[in-house]
Amino acid sequence: MDLISELPEHILHHVLYFLAARDVAKASILSKTWRSIALSCPYVDLRTEHYFESTEISFKQYVETTLQNCITKNLGLRAIKLRIFYYEPEEWDDLINRWINFVARTSSRLEKFDIDLGRTKNAPYNLPEGIVFSFKTLIELSLCGFGLDSSSKYCHINLPLLQSLILCDMDVNDTFVLNFMFSCPLLEKLIIKECEKLTSVNVSSLQRIKMILIQYCGKLTRVEVRALSLQCFSFHGTKSMPCEIDLAGCHNLKFLSLHTLCKMASLAWVQNQISKLVGLEILILDCLNLESIKISNSKLKQLEIERCRNLGIMATEFDALSLHSVKFLYNKLPFYSINTSNLRKATFEFRLGDHNDTMWFYKLKELYEKTIHIGDLKVAIQSLKSKTWSVITFDELSERVLIILEELKELNPHVTISSMSSADWLLFLFSKQRWTNMYVASSSHNNDIMRVFYDEVFNKKTGEICRLNRLTERCSRYYNLDGVEIERIEWIEERDKIIPLLKPHQTAFYNVMSVKLKWQKKEEIKDHS
Repeated sequence: MDLISELPEHILHHVLYFLAARDVAKASILSKTWRSIALSCPYVDLRTEHYFESTEISFKQYVETTLQNCITKNLGLRAIKLRIFYYEPEEWDDLINRWINFVARTSSRLEKFDIDLGRTKNAPYNLPEGIVFSFKTLIELSLCGFGLDSSSKYCHINLPLLQSLILCDMDVNDTFVLNFMFSCPLLEKLIIKECEKLTSVNVSSLQRIKMILIQYCGKLTRVEVRALSLQCFSFHGTKSMPCEIDLAGCHNLKFLSLHTLCKMASLAWVQNQISKLVGLEILILDCLNLESIKISNSKLKQLEIERCRNLGIMATEFDALSLHSVKFLYNKLPFYSINTSNLRKATFEFRLGDHNDTMWFYKLKELYEKTIHIGDLKVAIQSLKSKTWSVITFDELSERVLIILEELKELNPHVTISSMSSADWLLFLFSKQRWTNMYVASSSHNNDIMRVFYDEVFNKKTGEICRLNRLTERCSRYYNLDGVEIERIEWIEERDKIIPLLKPHQTAFYNVMSVKLKWQKKEEIKDHS
């Protein structure tokens, strides 16, 4: 019995909203019931990347037909997505104007409006005045790739029910954004990306705001937030433009991410901001010019520090008794003063060649002793001087692996240490690179990674591991795993200089399996089928 089809129609419509147009079309041929549901759905998805390219009907005709069907069926649109990634003004402007005016005339209950244009920088599409910003029933609004003739013309914004606002690659100024703040009292989510004319953002009138994300606004110099309701704040700045951020009024903030602040952002400024956030649970610091930092927070649970390459060892302290997850990526060796007693998850990535002192080995051993309670920490070693895409993976961090790393120091390998499960570990490795050679070293008492490797890779030669990987990386987007071969290791002839150094450790401590991976471009696979 088809229990899904028995659900109320409005719930099935809501489900279809999250599907691509091609998937809705597939659902419509399952039965007469599903065809009726698809045709009566008031949620319209008009995106070029989800459209079936056909010789019979163009995308423009498809949009026209779909909107005309809304009139015929008297649907009354509740949501519309329109995305054109090859936008040219002379080709699309008149059509987009007609479509937006059509939606305004026929949709008295519009709740979600999402339009994204692959913007032409010299001639962006200009929104029709007084249409989009007067949908009184609108709950979610997303605009990307638009221009405004004059922001003063759009000062009469009337969106009393709006809860989510996304502005991306827009020619908006400070006044325009400020008008939104005062005109949308129920706003809970604010996302601003690549708005190059914006110089300041002030959020003080929103009593229900929960999330603010600001990225790549090159001229932004000040962000001030006074909102007790704010729970998540993420800022991605630029290296050249200093931006002052004031979160003094956000005492209930739980998530804070600071990425690429200008060099003028001092240690005192960062620590001053963090010290005021007593309820902070997740902290992410990425690409900051810090030489030291001290964090004391009893509620902090997750800490990520990435590409803070100047961060020193001795002057970096974390007093966080509740900390259970850490990620230290692409910094110097992660041997900070930190309480690890409650750690359950840990990931470290670094290059051995970044350290000229002789203390690194002892600090690495100290890290091993502090994290041994977590369980099996996987280790991956990649040579940066190799002519092939090769990686060595160990099933656990042990004193023997520390000795191997000491022997490899001069080759400046890239090292990853993580507490991931064996299955997640393999997915992680395949998401990082399209490897041609992989060496799997398994200790005699632990062969879990070998078992998972056989289950996930060797017995699935059609690229299942890439299908399972949902990350948008090269191997899963453009290539399928086409073949797997278990090879005998020729210790002397191996092209990667790291591999021969493993020979003394073979058999006695590890079973080393050499795997050659073959890849095929997806378009080539399609041509052969």
